[in-house]
Amino acid sequence: MGARYAKRLIKARKWQESRQVISKIIKMLSPSNSSMLLSKDNVCLASFELYGIEQKIEADRETIWEMGTILLSHPSELFHLPSFRARLSRQRRHRFIDEGNLKLIEENENIIENAVIHNVEKLEESSDDGARPNLLINPLSSIDYISVHKKTLKVLTIGSRSESELFCLYAAGFKPENVSAIDLISYTPLIQSGDAHELPYEENSFDIIVAGWVLAYSRSPDIMAKEIMRVARPHAYIAAGCAYTPPGRGKGGTSGTNISGTRFSSIADITDLFSDRMKILLFQSPIERERMIGTAALACVFQLD
Repeated sequence: MGARYAKRLIKARKWQESRQVISKIIKMLSPSNSSMLLSKDNVCLASFELYGIEQKIEADRETIWEMGTILLSHPSELFHLPSFRARLSRQRRHRFIDEGNLKLIEENENIIENAVIHNVEKLEESSDDGARPNLLINPLSSIDYISVHKKTLKVLTIGSRSESELFCLYAAGFKPENVSAIDLISYTPLIQSGDAHELPYEENSFDIIVAGWVLAYSRSPDIMAKEIMRVARPHAYIAAGCAYTPPGRGKGGTSGTNISGTRFSSIADITDLFSDRMKILLFQSPIERERMIGTAALACVFQLD
């Protein structure tokens, strides 16, 4: 007796028997959500007005059950849920840090002052839902070659800070065993602690490199870019993002808790660092006019030769 048996009972409309079977199985899921899985009523997913008519999107009990069985058979589908990524990331972070696994590297002449402590402080402020990493991961995933071959591509993410960025990559279809990560700080075995100006990887190691909001922590972003190109394979894809700093803002530009880093005011400020090998700019997210006086994000994806 199990998921297949319960599914047959539902299709046969034997609700009482199926509810008994489901009651046992859903203990493997969140007990607090059992009322939804066992509900006799349809579940309303969205209610709104469109074209002057009240619209409602509902899922019946069979559909809800189907989703439950899919999650039981393929639990990695949960990585697609931002709320799940956030909760799992926080839970694992607290456990690993409580166990004494937090590792920090020493700052050097290439890293801006207080970059390490700033990132430690920001750990608990992170949303952990993956919204910012997905600004780079989503356009990457839309590239035809990556979409077709993502299960075999080797990925490096630099400056992920928490595991949520890795979970977003898993959700996008990249194999966990093919995803490497490095940061100034690490609390998890999934992220190496290290310096992006001296990456501990061999030449031609990665098909995709994600450098999200990390270049601004460098006093020598040209050195970091050269390291990224060194470990990138021929025709590799680079996804890079930076906080936008208005050109008129003072020296140092990018700011946060106790830091003042390298300023980026345009996509060209990023891509110029990779001009020696940049083949084609595939995606760019420039700053809208109304946001050019405040905080915003610069994001781009390009291919190397």
